Amino acid sequence: KDGSCGLTSACPCSSAGAAVAVELRCQCIQHVSQVLPLKHIDSVTYYRPGPHCKAVEVIATMKSGLEHCLDPSAPWVKRMVKRILERYLRKCKEDRGMAQAAHGVA
Repeated sequence: KDGSCGLTSACPCSSAGAAVAVELRCQCIQHVSQVLPLKHIDSVTYYRPGPHCKAVEVIATMKSGLEHCLDPSAPWVKRMVKRILERYLRKCKEDRGMAQAAHGVA
């Protein structure tokens, strides 16, 4: 890991009763209600609703290794996920531009 806060699509969850790592089931059984300090978050995993779970799930992995399920409807969680996605999309666009420049594509 590079220590940056990023958004991923899958992770094993096993922290302090906040999440359960069982396939084909929701990962989160309860949500952390308080705002977590962003400087302590290592990565964020976003699970879309699907056959395994009807709910959106957002799981923060702390730099300490603990994982916390976040309330996806909380305003601070929505803002954080939006910022991470914007940063990711901007980086993808920059990477694509550099790759095209390296191959002489305009």
